[in-house]
Amino acid sequence: DSRWRFSEFAGDNTYIDFPDITQVSPGKGYWFLVTEPARIIDTPGGTSFSTAEPFRVLVRPGWNLIGNPFNFVIPASNVLLQLSAVELRTFNGSWNNPISDPVTEIRPFEGYAFFFDDFVNREIFIDPDVPVTGSLAKATSSTAKEISWSIHVQATFQQPRDVDNVAGVALQASETWDPLVFPAPPPIGEYVSVYSAHPEWRTRTERFCTYFRPAAESATPPLGASPLRQSGHIRE
Repeated sequence: DSRWRFSEFAGDNTYIDFPDITQVSPGKGYWFLVTEPARIIDTPGGTSFSTAEPFRVLVRPGWNLIGNPFNFVIPASNVLLQLSAVELRTFNGSWNNPISDPVTEIRPFEGYAFFFDDFVNREIFIDPDVPVTGSLAKATSSTAKEISWSIHVQATFQQPRDVDNVAGVALQASETWDPLVFPAPPPIGEYVSVYSAHPEWRTRTERFCTYFRPAAESATPPLGASPLRQSGHIRE
């Protein structure tokens, strides 16, 4: 209903819209939705940050939106939470597929989402120290090599679409949350959503866009057995 919308993510699927946003802070990500693409946005001059040390960003439990505070590409592995790299998601008309198309770098003026399951605020560190030779290669996630088979589920409704859903069987999968299971990112505006619900895991989210089961001991059904027809549910 608007030509544009500028929003700050406030957690728990809630947003603060301009002009109620108090300030735009480096290292944070924002939603900027427009009905007319390829428009030019003019801004005054900015200030560079020192590259002598990592840039710190305060984040809350659950989903967060962050951005690159430096004017050059940084490997995603340089974004650290408690000395561990975080799994980033990016949006370009739809969320990226974390299995086949993982985020390997963060670019200036692009926003990224990530989730962490905790109860207190933390700091992430964006380290500007990047390799001086070669380019940052985009590779398939190493977790994809563990997958025995998978199915890719997409949903569209007019313009909204949800295409980052993957389910299957993997060698290292467990019955609970593991590195192959990714939470479903928060929606904004009009949307369609497909997810796997797991309230029994008692995490800060119950919605997951990927889900893998461990491989069965035998893939051959007993003699005379009939294959089971699996049913799925789409929830808006």
